[in-house]
This record gives sequence, C-alpha cells and structure tokens, in this order.
Amino acid sequence: MDNFQRQILSLGLKFENPSAVLSKKKLNVRNMSSDGVKMYIQDKSCLELYFSALLRCRECKSAYSSATKLSQVLCRFHAFRRLTHNAKGGIVSCGFLSPTDADPIDLLLWMPMLPIVDPQIDVAMAKYIIKNVGNRFCELVEQEKEAMSWVSSSNEIAWKQAVNGIREMCDVCSTTLFNVHWVCRKCGYVACLDCYRTMTRRCSRCRGNIAKNCKACSVGHVKWAKCSVDRQPHEPREMMVTQIIPSDVLWFIGRMIHNIRKKWNIFENCPCGEDRDINLLDDSSSLEQVTRVTQSDEPVSSTDDQPLSSGSEPSGPDDEPITDGSSDTCCDVSVLGLAAQNQPVDSSCDKTVECKSIANESLPPLRDFLLQKDFEFDGIKDDHFPASSGKSLNDVLRRVVNGMPSKPAPKCLNLKFSPDCQSPTASGVSPGPVNLDLPSAGNVPHVWLDSGRLLQLLEPRHPGNLKMFQEVWQKGKPVMISNCDKHITKELWLPEAFAKEFGDMENDLVDCTHKVVLIGHKMQRFWQGFEKVSARLKDSQNSPMILKLKDWPPMEDFSEMLPTRFKDLLQGLPLPEYTHRTGVFNIASRLPEYFVRPDLGPKMYNAYGSALHPMVGSTNLHLDISDAVNLILYVGIPKDDTEDHEAAAIEGMKTAGCCEPTMARITREGHKPGALWHIFDAKDSDKIRDLLTKVGLEIGEPVEPNHDPIHDQSWYLDEALRERLLREYSVQGYTLVQCVGDAIFIPAGAPHQVRNFHSCIKAAEDFVSPENLSHCFQLTQEFRQLSDTHSNHEDKLQVKNIIYHAVKDAIAVLQNSEPDSV
Repeated sequence: MDNFQRQILSLGLKFENPSAVLSKKKLNVRNMSSDGVKMYIQDKSCLELYFSALLRCRECKSAYSSATKLSQVLCRFHAFRRLTHNAKGGIVSCGFLSPTDADPIDLLLWMPMLPIVDPQIDVAMAKYIIKNVGNRFCELVEQEKEAMSWVSSSNEIAWKQAVNGIREMCDVCSTTLFNVHWVCRKCGYVACLDCYRTMTRRCSRCRGNIAKNCKACSVGHVKWAKCSVDRQPHEPREMMVTQIIPSDVLWFIGRMIHNIRKKWNIFENCPCGEDRDINLLDDSSSLEQVTRVTQSDEPVSSTDDQPLSSGSEPSGPDDEPITDGSSDTCCDVSVLGLAAQNQPVDSSCDKTVECKSIANESLPPLRDFLLQKDFEFDGIKDDHFPASSGKSLNDVLRRVVNGMPSKPAPKCLNLKFSPDCQSPTASGVSPGPVNLDLPSAGNVPHVWLDSGRLLQLLEPRHPGNLKMFQEVWQKGKPVMISNCDKHITKELWLPEAFAKEFGDMENDLVDCTHKVVLIGHKMQRFWQGFEKVSARLKDSQNSPMILKLKDWPPMEDFSEMLPTRFKDLLQGLPLPEYTHRTGVFNIASRLPEYFVRPDLGPKMYNAYGSALHPMVGSTNLHLDISDAVNLILYVGIPKDDTEDHEAAAIEGMKTAGCCEPTMARITREGHKPGALWHIFDAKDSDKIRDLLTKVGLEIGEPVEPNHDPIHDQSWYLDEALRERLLREYSVQGYTLVQCVGDAIFIPAGAPHQVRNFHSCIKAAEDFVSPENLSHCFQLTQEFRQLSDTHSNHEDKLQVKNIIYHAVKDAIAVLQNSEPDSV
C-alpha cells in the first residue's frame, strides 16, 4: 500500500468523493523542511497568531480595527503562508507554499478519474460535453499559458490551495479566480489575470513606469487599492504570481483533451490548433499517448503540456501598447462608440504571443512531482479499494509516473492565441426559420411559431423532446414548452394561498410605472390587488399602481421558506436534464461541493398586469449570464375590469405582431395571455446597445462610464424602438405570448424583456448548458467592465471553474471507455 492510500484510509474514507476527503484534511500535520529549517503551514488567521511580528493580511487588519469575531475572518494567508520559529521562539514568515508542496490528496479535486461524483454521465453525455465545451476549455488553457509567459525565470511561483467553502475572488473586478493570479506578499491583495494584464499595459506615451498624469495608464492604477500594510500603491510587477491548480495538472489535462478528441472522433476547430497536429491514438491509454507526444524530438508546437522556460525575460502584457480607454478584452463594448459614429472598428482579435515560462524547478512536471513523494505503486490490496482496473487514482498516478518524460521539452514555444469573440451562430443577418426538416421531429408533438422561427413543444414529458430541443437550442434560439401545468398542484400557486400564508410578512414593492421601490409593505396589500384593481395602492395622481414583489422569496431561502412548492415546481419544470440542479446537461452540477456553488434559483416573479399601459414593462430589457427557464404558474385577470383588460391584451398582441398560431391560442382555444416576451439573439446584443446609446444621446441622456444600457435594465423596447431596430440594424427578435403552463427557455446572453398583460405568478430556474457556454465566458468579461456598485459586477457563476470540472469529468468517462464497446 502506498503513502497516498494510507492517507486516504487514515481519514476513514473511500476514494469516492474528493470534496469530502479534502474538507477533512488537516493542514497543520504536514510539516516541511528546507535547508534544515522546519516549517509549517499557517492554519489560523493572522489575528490568532499571538506573540508574533507577522504582517497581518488586509482581512485580519480590517477585522482587528472593526472588532470582528475571529470566526468570521477569512484570512488571506490561511493555508497559504509558511511559518517557522526564530532563535528566540517567535513565529516568523518564511515564504509561501509552492507547487512542489502539493501532495497526492491535493490532486483529488483536479484529476480526471472514476468514479466521478453525482450526477453520473454516460459516454454519450461526455462526448456532448467535450464537443460543446472543449474549445472553451482550450481557450482557457491558452490564456493561462499566456499569463505564465509573462513570468520571468527568476520569479518563484506560489501555490494557493483551494479552501473548502471559500470563493477566491479578484479584489479589483470581483471575478472568481480560476488559477493564475497575482498576490501582494504583505497584505494578500489579489489581482486576476485580466486585471494584471490591464494594469501592466502602457500607452505609447509612457511605456516606462506608471505615469500619474497619463489618463490611459492612471485609470487602471486608481482602481487598485493601496497596500494595507504600508499604504503604498500596489506595483503589479512586485506582486507574487500564484496558481491554484496544483503542480502542472492543468497543462496535463490540456494535453489529454486532444487525445480524447482523436480517440472519439470529436473534431472541432480548436483555438489552440492542437487538433491539427496530434497523431491518431492506438489501443494504449490516453495518458501513455500524451507521453509519446511529449517525448517526440519534433519541434514543439503551441500546445505543449505547459509553458516552457526560454532563459530570457518574458514578453509581458505591456508589450502591446494601448490607447486611451481601451480594454483588455477584444470583446469590449467600447467599440460601440465607434460604431455609433460610423467609424471603422478593428474586429480582429488574433494575436501572437511568444510563450516563455518559468524555471522547471519552480513548477516540476507531474511525473517529477509524484516521484518526489516516494510513491511505491505496489497495487491495491485493501478492501477500501477495488482491484486495479486502470480506472482508480492509483492507476492514473502509476501511469503518469511510469510514462511521462522526466526531461523538459525544448525551450521555445510559439503560440497563437485567438479567442473566439463571436457566437458560433453569428452571421450578421436577421434570423430566418429554423424548422427545416429537424431529424428528431418524428412524432414529437410540436408547433412552429413566429413565422417558423420559434419551436413550441406541446407535451412536456415526451421522450423525444430532448433531442429536438438540443437541435434548436444549440443554434442559440429560445424554445417554449407548453402544458407544464398538468404536472403541478395548482392550488399551491393561487394568490389566495400566498396571501393566507405570507400576508403578514413585510416586503419591498416596485412601482413599475415610475421605477420606484416602496419599502416595507405587508404582502397582504399586494395580493389583495392581484385580481382587483380597486384594491391596489394608489400613486400621487390617485391612479392604481402596477406593482411587483421585489426579490421574494430570496433565492437562498426558496427551498426552506417554500419547501412544498419547491418540490412541486421541480415536478413541473420540463427537461430536468437541463433545468434541475443535478441535471446531467446542467454543467454547473459538475462543480464539486468543495467549492461555493453558484445559486441558480429558483426564484419567483410576482407582478400585476399592464394590459392597459403598453409603455410599461414588468421587466425591462436585460440579459443573463446563464441560461434560464421561466414557467407561468398562475394568471389572474382583474375581476372588476375583466372586459377592458382582455380587449387590451388582444390589441397588445396584434400591435406586437404576434403570429396567427399565437393569436389562435388566445382567441379560439381560450388560453389566458399572461405575458408578452421579446427575445433577441445574443449575437445582436451590440447592435441593440448601439441603438439605445444613440437614442439616449438624442433625448439628452448622458453616457456614463462603466455602465451598459442592457445591463442597467433601464430600457423597454416599445413598438417604435423595435421597428427602428429592424430598420436600421436588421435585428428582429422573437415575439411570443406566455400562458399558464408555458415554460420559456432563454439562452445565456440573449437580451429579453417581459410585459405582463395580466397579473402573473412565475418561477424561474437558471442553469448552465454546454451549448451556450461561449456566451457565459464572454459575459464574464463584460461584467468585469461594469461599475463596482452594479448588481451584475460580481462574478457569481464561476464559469471557468465550471468549464474545468465539466471537461475533467467528461475526460474521466471517455478515457476509461472504448469506442468499439459502446
């Protein structure tokens, strides 16, 4: 039995759940030594290390001054800083963890191996994930390689191990950290890869040091907080480059994915270009094939396992001059200003980076790292582990040690980094019909709405729905699935039921007409006016208000506050493979529980109708970073003004240009029209921004920096604006009417707006599908540019971590299966 197995068994756990193993790992039992000096890892906050002269991190210093409880302090140096004792017995710092300090247990979270944690995926699902997510993963790896190329061979690289239940975030832009980032050694201030790139760029006027009087350079400089220890500005090049993924596992998996693609004939136009160079696999394992490629004497291409040292100074991100107000991302919305003025915009985002790397002693190959731990790999005899079958962690590590080369590859690496800034379906033309002989149509009950552009599935639990949905969904189109109300308990969703259970609770209301928040009203007042205009709150003009409940119930409390309704909602949501938290195609479920998983709902939308007020939208134009499904559970028409509201709703549908099948559902089939939706393709977002910016200037509204007309949710596109959008930009959205039991699927990044014809009770669930991950990836960059106070500024989705673990689990399934056996 090897050392790794003994550690696992000492915890009393089987190797099944990496999160459970890591969460019970004790930091302080792992002592280290260097040159005879005994060291250990800081396992307490800086405040708890009494009688020491250690520098306190910014969190501990802030907590000390504000008398925060120690249990609430998230110390920046916990599980990161090395400590030792001086001659007098005092505690002193002796640097930080390095990648060589990782042990086998730290690899559990990051290596592809079976069994994967639930939800389980089969070969078909794994192939689908690789096909749709593989390019984004390779793009992510190339970004990390580029960041490593900025590091001088004389720099040491630190390793910040993931901490259970903590979401590591950039202090500058609030983006979740994935791997490479920069840390202040004194106070623990953190800057992500993108913020470091922005900060270290120089304009053509001052390529030396940061110039305080240069607008182009000082903008980013002002945004960085000063060091909490010496109150001096953080100089990027003095900060410590740090990685989160242990050893060189990321480069190793970046290599494996191309072997998997070849093995399973998953051909894609990979941004790193590796698919063109790798040889076909034989019957050996993918790990051994990686070894064969890295041992080749051929010149090394841009897709080697890891960035390689060149012996010269790296070409840092500041080698590319920037101009005033330019962004670090090629998809910057600042190009809209040029577009609005009819000025040419350089749409090219290709750039060539000479990739040089860190010294091999700073980041050893995975094989050397494992050998340093004195593994025996003598087979598994304990009952806690099955007989060796090539699928356990022990087998994976053995193949790495026996197969991967110990010698470094050639030292020069040229890579082309060409992120895909466009949607895969971007064509620059108005969307046309998509109902062209879908292979999966068969006997699936469905209708094509909106001139053949919008799929409506009629039976929510039909077994053929999934395939037909995917064929349309991968084109970036919305989908509607009707009759979901057959599978819910309708009595639970009546306004009377909510008034009885929660009427005495106070909650904020939103006046949709004047966009004013009304603080602290009992919900009884809201529900009383749900279907009775005369009972509604009045505004200053004595007119009934069009209200909606603000953020109720809170997303994190939905399942606790409404447990029965939560279970009932899950019964009603169609396509659970996507819409449930544990859905196999909801790849957010692949994020291990060791991390802080994103809160994807469900959440409720309860609002009055505005059939008599066509200029009032219940939800203004906006877009979401994730996919979403929205289900109407109840529609209420005012009982004291039924005829006028019904007639106004029909007129509103006609004015909106609803198609004949949609009109027939209401006028002939008797469905209640709950809400009018306008959804636009994600690729048209910039055109919509351009129009709204132009219209804002025309009416005298200032264009504020670090704001966005879509993300700010300050516009509702009425008939005139939608007509202008079509005339000037050839952009036509999807118009659909949502009735009781209709579930609308909205792709990530697709701008959409909603106007309730009648009072509606809706519930929505967010999810992350493989098909639309490109938009999630791009929107993460867009949200970084928003102001610090913007509600969308913080990266709560953790899209890079989701990509990594989805690909990792898919590789684990595919590398342990053979194409001929499935």
